[in-house]
Amino acid sequence: MEEHKPQPIPEESLKLGYEVRDINLRNLVWLTVILIVVVGAIVGLVGLMYGFLDVSTAARSAPPPPLLEEAQGLPPGPLLQRDPEQSMRRESNETDVLLNSYGWVDKEAGVVRIPIERAIELTLERGLPTRLPEEE
Repeated sequence: MEEHKPQPIPEESLKLGYEVRDINLRNLVWLTVILIVVVGAIVGLVGLMYGFLDVSTAARSAPPPPLLEEAQGLPPGPLLQRDPEQSMRRESNETDVLLNSYGWVDKEAGVVRIPIERAIELTLERGLPTRLPEEE
């Protein structure tokens, strides 16, 4: 195998104290110019494609039916409570009235509503309904 021999250091580099042959500036400039031209061409080509696709899509799409436009009006706004605590109290009071008062559920069928405390008392007195064992 051949042994690597270091290249001699130029006199100019020794005089100045740094390497003077770092890069070929002409090649770097050409590479930068070519890169800018290629990127510009790609951006232009993509812009033309988007323009063509936008025009062809608009030409192919038909206008929506008139009834659909009317149906797609603005959506309703959010239905927010102005005073949630008051709404909760009102709901609680309505529930208490239903649980603690007598009233008809279905007058024609004879179904009534009784206070929950009274329902508990009647259940304790009468017991829960049970099924009779089926005879086979």
